[in-house]
Amino acid sequence: LVENAGKTTGRSVLLSRAELRSSRVLTLFTSWGISGCLLQNGRPLNGRNSLIGEIGHMTVEPSDTEVCGCGMKGCLERLVSLKRVRQMMKSPPAKESPLYGLEESVSFSQIFSASSAQDRDARTLVRYLAECFASALHNICLIYNPDYVVFQGDFGQADLYFDECLKMALGDFRYYPQEGAFETIYDARGLFELDAQGGWFMLNEYYFNTVELYMDVL
Repeated sequence: LVENAGKTTGRSVLLSRAELRSSRVLTLFTSWGISGCLLQNGRPLNGRNSLIGEIGHMTVEPSDTEVCGCGMKGCLERLVSLKRVRQMMKSPPAKESPLYGLEESVSFSQIFSASSAQDRDARTLVRYLAECFASALHNICLIYNPDYVVFQGDFGQADLYFDECLKMALGDFRYYPQEGAFETIYDARGLFELDAQGGWFMLNEYYFNTVELYMDVL
Protein backbone atom coordinates (compact mmCIF):
# COMPACT_ATOMS: atom_id res chain seq x y z
CA LEU A 1 0.00 0.00 0.00
CA VAL A 2 2.95 2.36 0.58
CA GLU A 3 5.16 3.39 -2.34
CA ASN A 4 7.40 5.87 -0.52
CA ALA A 5 7.79 7.58 2.84
CA GLY A 6 6.12 10.70 1.52
CA LYS A 7 2.87 8.85 0.91
CA THR A 8 2.64 7.81 4.55
CA THR A 9 3.40 11.23 6.02
CA GLY A 10 1.25 12.77 3.31
CA ARG A 11 -1.87 10.96 4.43
CA SER A 12 -1.50 12.57 7.87
CA VAL A 13 -2.90 15.86 6.55
CA LEU A 14 -6.28 14.18 6.07
CA LEU A 15 -6.58 14.07 9.86
CA SER A 16 -5.56 17.67 10.48
CA ARG A 17 -7.87 19.68 8.19
CA ALA A 18 -11.25 18.40 7.06
CA GLU A 19 -11.29 20.49 3.86
CA LEU A 20 -8.25 18.63 2.57
CA ARG A 21 -10.29 15.44 2.28
CA SER A 22 -12.34 16.93 -0.55
CA SER A 23 -9.53 18.80 -2.32
CA ARG A 24 -6.58 18.24 -4.59
CA VAL A 25 -3.52 18.23 -2.34
CA LEU A 26 0.20 17.86 -2.90
CA THR A 27 2.25 17.08 0.21
CA LEU A 28 6.02 17.39 0.07
CA PHE A 29 8.23 15.12 2.19
CA THR A 30 11.52 17.00 2.65
CA SER A 31 14.27 15.33 4.64
CA TRP A 32 16.97 12.92 3.42
CA GLY A 33 15.32 13.23 0.01
CA ILE A 34 12.25 14.81 -1.55
CA SER A 35 9.09 12.99 -2.44
CA GLY A 36 5.42 13.78 -2.46
CA CYS A 37 1.92 12.48 -2.15
CA LEU A 38 -0.78 13.59 -4.58
CA LEU A 39 -4.17 13.32 -2.91
CA GLN A 40 -7.50 13.74 -4.62
CA ASN A 41 -10.62 13.65 -2.46
CA GLY A 42 -8.70 11.83 0.26
CA ARG A 43 -7.18 9.22 -2.06
CA PRO A 44 -3.50 9.07 -3.07
CA LEU A 45 -2.62 8.70 -6.73
CA ASN A 46 -0.45 5.68 -7.51
CA GLY A 47 1.28 4.53 -10.68
CA ARG A 48 2.48 1.33 -12.25
CA ASN A 49 6.16 2.08 -11.56
CA SER A 50 5.74 3.71 -8.14
CA LEU A 51 6.95 7.02 -9.55
CA ILE A 52 3.97 9.28 -8.92
CA GLY A 53 5.14 11.73 -6.29
CA GLU A 54 8.88 11.22 -6.77
CA ILE A 55 9.27 14.92 -7.53
CA GLY A 56 12.76 15.01 -6.03
CA HIS A 57 13.89 13.55 -9.34
CA MET A 58 12.20 16.20 -11.45
CA THR A 59 14.78 17.92 -13.67
CA VAL A 60 14.90 21.55 -12.56
CA GLU A 61 18.33 22.63 -13.87
CA PRO A 62 19.50 20.55 -16.85
CA SER A 63 22.92 22.23 -16.91
CA ASP A 64 23.74 21.19 -13.33
CA THR A 65 26.74 18.87 -13.19
CA GLU A 66 25.98 16.81 -10.06
CA VAL A 67 24.79 13.29 -10.78
CA CYS A 68 21.83 12.29 -8.62
CA GLY A 69 21.43 8.82 -7.13
CA CYS A 70 18.80 8.19 -9.80
CA GLY A 71 21.46 8.61 -12.50
CA MET A 72 20.16 11.93 -13.86
CA LYS A 73 21.44 15.49 -13.50
CA GLY A 74 19.63 18.64 -12.40
CA CYS A 75 17.28 16.87 -9.96
CA LEU A 76 15.37 19.02 -7.46
CA GLU A 77 16.54 17.06 -4.42
CA ARG A 78 20.19 17.62 -5.33
CA LEU A 79 19.66 21.35 -5.89
CA VAL A 80 18.02 21.89 -2.50
CA SER A 81 20.10 19.44 -0.47
CA LEU A 82 22.09 20.48 2.59
CA LYS A 83 25.20 19.40 0.72
CA ARG A 84 24.46 21.95 -2.00
CA VAL A 85 23.62 24.68 0.51
CA ARG A 86 26.87 24.11 2.38
CA GLN A 87 28.78 24.27 -0.88
CA MET A 88 27.16 27.64 -1.53
CA MET A 89 28.42 28.79 1.86
CA LYS A 90 32.10 28.16 1.05
CA SER A 91 32.36 31.94 0.97
CA PRO A 92 31.75 32.53 4.70
CA PRO A 93 28.79 34.69 5.71
CA ALA A 94 29.47 38.04 7.35
CA LYS A 95 30.84 37.77 10.88
CA GLU A 96 27.69 39.34 12.30
CA SER A 97 25.52 36.71 10.57
CA PRO A 98 24.03 33.93 12.74
CA LEU A 99 25.35 31.55 10.07
CA TYR A 100 28.98 32.60 10.48
CA GLY A 101 31.15 29.58 11.29
CA LEU A 102 28.43 27.07 10.29
CA GLU A 103 29.60 26.50 6.71
CA GLU A 104 30.17 22.76 7.32
CA SER A 105 27.32 22.05 9.72
CA VAL A 106 24.44 24.42 9.02
CA SER A 107 20.90 23.01 9.16
CA PHE A 108 17.76 24.16 7.38
CA SER A 109 16.19 25.21 10.69
CA GLN A 110 19.20 27.48 11.36
CA ILE A 111 18.91 28.98 7.89
CA PHE A 112 15.19 29.66 8.24
CA SER A 113 15.67 31.07 11.74
CA ALA A 114 18.36 33.47 10.51
CA SER A 115 16.22 34.41 7.51
CA SER A 116 13.29 35.14 9.81
CA ALA A 117 15.61 37.53 11.65
CA GLN A 118 16.25 39.22 8.28
CA ASP A 119 19.84 38.07 7.93
CA ARG A 120 21.04 38.93 4.41
CA ASP A 121 23.19 35.83 3.89
CA ALA A 122 20.42 33.50 5.05
CA ARG A 123 17.90 35.20 2.80
CA THR A 124 20.13 34.73 -0.23
CA LEU A 125 20.05 30.98 0.43
CA VAL A 126 16.32 30.94 1.18
CA ARG A 127 15.51 32.81 -2.02
CA TYR A 128 17.55 30.27 -4.02
CA LEU A 129 15.76 27.34 -2.34
CA ALA A 130 12.33 28.88 -2.90
CA GLU A 131 13.04 29.49 -6.58
CA CYS A 132 14.11 25.85 -7.05
CA PHE A 133 10.86 24.64 -5.50
CA ALA A 134 8.89 27.17 -7.53
CA SER A 135 10.26 25.73 -10.77
CA ALA A 136 9.20 22.22 -9.76
CA LEU A 137 5.80 23.30 -8.44
CA HIS A 138 5.10 25.30 -11.58
CA ASN A 139 5.54 22.15 -13.67
CA ILE A 140 3.42 20.10 -11.28
CA CYS A 141 0.62 22.69 -11.41
CA LEU A 142 0.42 22.41 -15.17
CA ILE A 143 -0.37 18.71 -14.80
CA TYR A 144 -2.06 18.29 -11.44
CA ASN A 145 -3.24 21.79 -10.41
CA PRO A 146 -3.44 21.25 -6.61
CA ASP A 147 -5.62 23.35 -4.32
CA TYR A 148 -3.11 23.01 -1.48
CA VAL A 149 0.63 22.36 -1.25
CA VAL A 150 1.80 21.14 2.17
CA PHE A 151 5.50 21.23 3.08
CA GLN A 152 6.54 18.61 5.64
CA GLY A 153 9.90 17.86 7.23
CA ASP A 154 12.80 20.32 6.88
CA PHE A 155 10.89 22.77 4.71
CA GLY A 156 7.85 22.53 6.96
CA GLN A 157 9.88 24.93 9.14
CA ALA A 158 10.31 27.47 6.33
CA ASP A 159 9.88 31.12 7.26
CA LEU A 160 7.62 33.77 5.75
CA TYR A 161 10.39 34.97 3.46
CA PHE A 162 10.59 31.53 1.83
CA ASP A 163 6.84 31.65 1.20
CA GLU A 164 7.09 35.18 -0.21
CA CYS A 165 9.91 34.20 -2.58
CA LEU A 166 8.06 31.03 -3.63
CA LYS A 167 4.90 32.96 -4.50
CA MET A 168 6.83 35.74 -6.19
CA ALA A 169 8.58 33.26 -8.48
CA LEU A 170 5.32 31.48 -9.27
CA GLY A 171 3.61 34.82 -9.87
CA ASP A 172 5.59 35.40 -13.07
CA PHE A 173 3.31 32.90 -14.83
CA ARG A 174 0.39 34.88 -16.26
CA TYR A 175 -2.15 32.06 -16.33
CA TYR A 176 -2.42 31.62 -12.56
CA PRO A 177 -5.40 33.30 -10.87
CA GLN A 178 -4.76 36.58 -9.05
CA GLU A 179 -4.92 34.91 -5.63
CA GLY A 180 -2.18 32.47 -6.60
CA ALA A 181 -1.82 28.95 -7.91
CA PHE A 182 -2.56 27.22 -4.59
CA GLU A 183 -2.62 27.69 -0.83
CA THR A 184 0.62 26.81 0.92
CA ILE A 185 0.70 25.08 4.31
CA TYR A 186 3.86 24.59 6.39
CA ASP A 187 3.57 21.64 8.76
CA ALA A 188 6.39 21.91 11.31
CA ARG A 189 5.54 18.70 13.16
CA GLY A 190 8.18 15.97 13.27
CA LEU A 191 8.21 13.36 10.54
CA PHE A 192 7.86 10.50 13.06
CA GLU A 193 4.59 12.01 14.29
CA LEU A 194 3.35 12.52 10.74
CA ASP A 195 4.40 9.00 9.79
CA ALA A 196 2.50 7.52 12.75
CA GLN A 197 -0.64 9.50 11.91
CA GLY A 198 -0.44 8.59 8.25
CA GLY A 199 0.07 4.93 9.14
CA TRP A 200 -2.92 5.01 11.48
CA PHE A 201 -5.03 6.56 8.72
CA MET A 202 -4.09 3.75 6.34
CA LEU A 203 -4.76 1.01 8.91
CA ASN A 204 -8.12 2.55 9.73
CA GLU A 205 -9.07 2.87 6.07
CA TYR A 206 -7.92 -0.52 4.85
CA TYR A 207 -8.38 -2.73 7.91
CA PHE A 208 -10.27 -1.30 10.88
CA ASN A 209 -13.18 -0.20 8.70
CA THR A 210 -13.34 -3.47 6.78
CA VAL A 211 -16.09 -5.29 8.66
CA GLU A 212 -15.53 -8.54 6.80
CA LEU A 213 -12.13 -8.96 8.48
CA TYR A 214 -13.75 -9.12 11.89
CA MET A 215 -16.65 -11.45 11.14
CA ASP A 216 -16.61 -15.00 12.47
CA VAL A 217 -16.35 -17.56 9.72
CA LEU A 218 -18.57 -20.59 10.41
